[in-house]
Amino acid sequence: MNAIITMVESASVIIVAIMFLAFVGERLERSFWRHSLAFGGMFAVIGLVVMSTPVELIPGVRTDPRNAVVTLSAAFGGPVSAVLTAIPMVLLRLHFGGIGAVPGALSIAAAALSSSAIWYWWRQRRGLDPSQLYLFCQALSVAIVPTLVIYLTTSAPTEIYLRAASLFVPVNFATVLLMGNLVLREYQRRWAVAAHADAQARLQATANDAPGMLFQVELMGENTLLFHYVSNGAYRILGVDPERFMDEPETLARLISEEEMSRLFTLMSDSAQSHEPWAFETKCVHPRGDILWVRAVARLHPSEDDAAIWDGFLYDITEQKRSEQMKNDFIATVSHELRTPLTSIHGALSLMDMGRAGELTVKGKRLVSMAHANSDRLVRLINDILDIERIESGAMPFDIRPTALRSVIDGALEATRSYSAERNTKIVVEDTAPNLTAMVDPDRLNQVLVNLISNAVKFSPPERKVSIRIAQRSGRARIYVSDEGPGIPPEFRSRIFNKFERADASDTQKVGGTGLGLSISKAIVEHLNGEIDFESVEKEGTTFCIDLPALPMETASSSRAKSLPDPGAYDVGADGDDEIASL
Repeated sequence: MNAIITMVESASVIIVAIMFLAFVGERLERSFWRHSLAFGGMFAVIGLVVMSTPVELIPGVRTDPRNAVVTLSAAFGGPVSAVLTAIPMVLLRLHFGGIGAVPGALSIAAAALSSSAIWYWWRQRRGLDPSQLYLFCQALSVAIVPTLVIYLTTSAPTEIYLRAASLFVPVNFATVLLMGNLVLREYQRRWAVAAHADAQARLQATANDAPGMLFQVELMGENTLLFHYVSNGAYRILGVDPERFMDEPETLARLISEEEMSRLFTLMSDSAQSHEPWAFETKCVHPRGDILWVRAVARLHPSEDDAAIWDGFLYDITEQKRSEQMKNDFIATVSHELRTPLTSIHGALSLMDMGRAGELTVKGKRLVSMAHANSDRLVRLINDILDIERIESGAMPFDIRPTALRSVIDGALEATRSYSAERNTKIVVEDTAPNLTAMVDPDRLNQVLVNLISNAVKFSPPERKVSIRIAQRSGRARIYVSDEGPGIPPEFRSRIFNKFERADASDTQKVGGTGLGLSISKAIVEHLNGEIDFESVEKEGTTFCIDLPALPMETASSSRAKSLPDPGAYDVGADGDDEIASL
């Protein structure tokens, strides 16, 4: 019973010492020698304490977990630590004397040597960190090696030897496993903390070095933002410390206008409802007074409490905007400078083509006709570029008033009559909402319809049909323009309304076009408070759809200055004659 109490006391001393080493170990690991000296010294003290209260089986034969102390010192401190621990313990055992003095001292040295050898093989040769298997190897060595050394060197009776071995072998084995696990767990905790800190540092460095500003923001209520995180890009781009965004949520409102702030809140509220990402471009004022253009994109962050939190990225697009403006200014200047002389050239070629400048030879007439057709294409291109420039600069005038949609469609049909006849394409109109009136600019809407109808005719095979339908849906006026052409390639659909974009399909390359018509049409429809979209099926055709703000019938009736054409289907055949068709 006394032996068990003594072993428990020894184990308690080892635990206290290990806890102390775990506390200071992280500070010592940066230096091999400091680490080895600290561990060696601490385990030497533990060994001396443990050996001062041994279990004395008979006079001169003492036992205690001394070898476990030496093994733990070598296992976690290395050979230097093991030597520093073993020397005073060997000297103390020799000082105690008795018939077991020399075997006991040799067992301490053997334990230090075997555990150091395992340390070298595991840590230096294999380059592995301590693990459960490593501890098991150390525990096995302390159970076997000192026992064999004592057996070979002791002169004590076999009964005494077996009695001592039955006590110190399992105690040393269990002590190394249990106490070693305490140290190992502390090591693993420190490694996990260090790995986490390292990962956080790398992530923070990546975020701070990114060519923009990373942020996480929450919408509180309807008009309050709470920033949870802002990277150092905030200072590089906006000239504002990241902490200010988190400490003072109104900081953003000082950088952009009240109208833009309201637009941002609307975007975020819509995103919170739809769970779709949002994108926001705006001008902001840098603290030094410069005007910047920035773009922010954000995606809703998964949240257990359904909070509206977004992870986003903001970057500077000032140079991009400046380049776009320079490009637009250049195009507009060139177009304006070309328009006047080109108009004169086009007019002169037109007169020559009509024979007003005298009779031409057959070859001369062919050359003039070719030049006239090309000058006509150039005039259309320049007019399209000027339209884009006027729309983007806000200089294009819009005269929005109550307008009968059927009359605008009839005008567009008249403008495309010769082209459809040339292509031998039939155009049919279905009016499912007679007398439908919308708030539009008739001239601009006519421009859109002429472009859509021309495109439908252009891409439809000869002797096929182009359909136009007027309808009313949910208080909106809707116009459909459908063709039976090859359809729009899937890879091109996301870019179809971009400027100067044209599909790469071979059928598209065979026909002309500047790639500006649909971009202009979209801009005009949006200025009319409408929307334009399309549906397309490859090898079956495409339908463009325009939604416009419609007027109630009673309001439309009082607003019309003249009666609308009779409802019905308007069919323009290949010969250009009008006829009523039943659809």
